[in-house]
Amino acid sequence: AGASNRIAPNSKATFTAVSFTPAAVGNPQPPGSITPVAGGYDVRAGGIGIGGISDQFQYSYQSRSDDFDVKIRLESLSLSDAWAEAGLVARENADADGRFAAILATPSISGAFFKARTAIAQSASIAGSFPVNYPEMWLRLQRSGNNFTGYASFDGENWVRLGSAVISMPSTVLLGFGASSHNSAQTATASFRDFLPVGPLETVVPMPRVESLGQSSRLTSLVFSEIMYRPLP
Repeated sequence: AGASNRIAPNSKATFTAVSFTPAAVGNPQPPGSITPVAGGYDVRAGGIGIGGISDQFQYSYQSRSDDFDVKIRLESLSLSDAWAEAGLVARENADADGRFAAILATPSISGAFFKARTAIAQSASIAGSFPVNYPEMWLRLQRSGNNFTGYASFDGENWVRLGSAVISMPSTVLLGFGASSHNSAQTATASFRDFLPVGPLETVVPMPRVESLGQSSRLTSLVFSEIMYRPLP
C-alpha cells in the first residue's frame, strides 16, 4: 500500500477461535451473541422462536455430512418467557422458513420436546414432552438418512425418545445449537456444554410413568396445579 499502517515489531494480539459459525436466523430481536467458555458456549438470544412457518433465533452451526448422532448438555436457560427454547438444531440452510429438525428445552414448566419442519414455509410440528433437569438437561439429535429423531435424558446416557420426522434434507446439513428468548423485548441466555457424539453403550428407556407438573396446554403458560372441591354427601 502507498500509505500503509505499519505493525510494530513483536506486536501481539489475543483472540479466541470459535469452531461454530454464528447466524441470526430470521433477524431476531434483540440481537444475540455467542461467547466461548470452558467446556462449551454461552449463547445470548432474542427472537420469537423456532417454529410456525418462519423462525427467529440465534444459531451456531457446523456443516455435517451424512448420518450423525450427537448430544449436548444444556446447563441453564434463563427465563425470558415460559416458551423460551434452546437445543440442538439441524437445518438444510439458514433461511428462516427452511426445513429443520430440533430437540429443544424450555426454562421450566414447558419442558423439552421435538420440533420439525418437513417442507419449506410449512408450519412446524411438535412432539413429546420431558421435564427439564438443569444443570443436567441432556438433549440428543440423531440422523439416519432422512429420518431425524430427538431424545432427552437426565444423565446423558439413558435416553427417552420424544419424536421423529422424515425430512428430505441434502446429505450435508447445518448442525449446531440454537436459542430463542420468545420475547422481542428481552434476550435469554443458554449455557451449552459437552457437545459430544453419542456412545455405543447408551440406551433408550421408556418415558417416565409419572408426568411432571406442566401447563394445561401448549397454547398457554397457565398451570392447574391443584383442584379444590367439595363433593356431595
